[in-house]
Amino acid sequence: MLFQVGMLTRIALVSSPGAEIEKIRSTFRNPMRYTVREFLSMPSVIHELVSFPMDILIMRVAKFEEQHIAMVIKARRRFHDAAIVMLAREINPAARLKVTTGLSAMPLDRFKLLQEPLEVTDLAAIAEKFRKYDSSAHRLHPRARRDGLVQIIDKRGLVHRGEFLDFAQMGARLSVPSLQKFEARESIQIVYGSTSEPGKQNRVEAKIVWSQFDGGIVDQFRGVKQQTAGVRFIATY
Repeated sequence: MLFQVGMLTRIALVSSPGAEIEKIRSTFRNPMRYTVREFLSMPSVIHELVSFPMDILIMRVAKFEEQHIAMVIKARRRFHDAAIVMLAREINPAARLKVTTGLSAMPLDRFKLLQEPLEVTDLAAIAEKFRKYDSSAHRLHPRARRDGLVQIIDKRGLVHRGEFLDFAQMGARLSVPSLQKFEARESIQIVYGSTSEPGKQNRVEAKIVWSQFDGGIVDQFRGVKQQTAGVRFIATY
């Protein structure tokens, strides 16, 4: 299941009833972009999935604990084509660490953990990010998951340390902790270790295609500025 340009993004919202979900509803109250169905429990989602193949699954819990990671993993296995967002008023720091650093039992690709109510404002941007990411499956050179550290030298000559998220013949996605947001069409250099020749450093000229801060308002208050950037390779030397 892939997002298609010009088609509605289908969202399943699993939540107990209450006035607090109105903010989520208002985020997606655009019939030209979204169609939303609400469910009271995961079994009801599974039962009605045939009639509503979703693109994004949003689940709400009062407090996100380590046991909820198993819930997310189960949902990922059951709905492997859908992006997943978990909303919680409280988040256990140990549980957050596990899902944000890949320490859980299964890689949580296309997953976001947000804290209510402040980070609910990030939902529309996250939905659009997932839309852009999944539509890239139609690209001429498909992306492959890749781990590894990378140095990014920006137009000011500053060096940022990050890591690859995935890699394609003509570009890549990077995760970079930085207070400075990369701008579209900005020229950069990428330096990373060769996987085929130990000890060799590859240096690539590239341009920023898009860049977006992750983590939401709460993480920014804590001084965390984690951004994801898409880059296009220009030349290797």
